[in-house]
Amino acid sequence: MANPLRFSARSRRNHGIWVIDCQGNVIRRRILGGILIICNFQESPRWLASKGRTVEAISNLAYLRRDDIHSEAIRREYAEIETQIAEEREARHGLGLKEAFFGKGNFIRFVIAFAIFLLQQWSGQNSVGYYAPQIFTAVTIPFSFLL
Repeated sequence: MANPLRFSARSRRNHGIWVIDCQGNVIRRRILGGILIICNFQESPRWLASKGRTVEAISNLAYLRRDDIHSEAIRREYAEIETQIAEEREARHGLGLKEAFFGKGNFIRFVIAFAIFLLQQWSGQNSVGYYAPQIFTAVTIPFSFLL
């Protein structure tokens, strides 16, 4: 979305062209959303199993595998899914946001990521990326050469 907007912003003949670009993106998203709704995609058997919706999970798993819901392979795979979900719940038992930020090894990772983000914003890196095509055009380096 950014590149068409940059091109539109550089166009000095028609200042309203960026509106058309934004509306085009909205139209494309609505069309894609309509297709997703019309196609009626099946939900993930793993997600359904994690929510306790066993019958639907087995049904969707059989649909995805193109097999009967009473098949031994479907029952075996669903049992594996249930085992994995139980193991994950046991491993996450008692964990919350405090452990996510202040748990063993996580605090230093959080501090490093935050420092990188802060320094990037302070350095003006976003403005360099935004004006890069104009800068390279001004020094006669073709923009397609950089891609």
